[in-house]
Amino acid sequence: ITLSGNILKGTTKNLIVEFGILKKFNINIHPWKTPLPKQVLWSPPLCGWTKCNSDRAARGSPGVASREGTFRDYRGSILGCFSINFQSQTQVHLSCLSLTFLELYNSGPPLELPNSLQLPTLKTLLLVNVGFTASDNGCADPFATCKLLNSLVLYECSLHNDEKILFICSSNLLNLKLDNTFRATTSKLDNA
Repeated sequence: ITLSGNILKGTTKNLIVEFGILKKFNINIHPWKTPLPKQVLWSPPLCGWTKCNSDRAARGSPGVASREGTFRDYRGSILGCFSINFQSQTQVHLSCLSLTFLELYNSGPPLELPNSLQLPTLKTLLLVNVGFTASDNGCADPFATCKLLNSLVLYECSLHNDEKILFICSSNLLNLKLDNTFRATTSKLDNA
């Protein structure tokens, strides 16, 4: 065990239990290298606004990925945090119980959204260049859980794969704007 343990170049976690076991077998310890700190400059949002700073990491492309973020007000106070694990690097799964306003701009290929946005308190939503995914019935209904949604703007959005129907149903919806949406598809828009 000592010979094979000293030949291998694996790293150990910083756990006292592992340290004790390795020392009992006279195995050289290869601790993790501490990453160098990176300076992050943060500027507060305008008075009355909330800012979300987020970061992502992925293993493979597509592959397992995660996203983390922090919501801060204009004074720099932390309002909430989130951490999300994805099955695919190309999907965005958002789940935030207190978010009321969201603007999501995407400049690359259409960002594939899940079939349900778990944003129950969302009131205002602006989406640019995203694709909607349907559930098993072939109907995309991403706003079903957004019961308080009263303003929705979709710009250059599309339906994913062969979906034909985008269902928008909200008793609170007062403002709906579709700008250059569904440009590349022959999909129907169903507004109930």
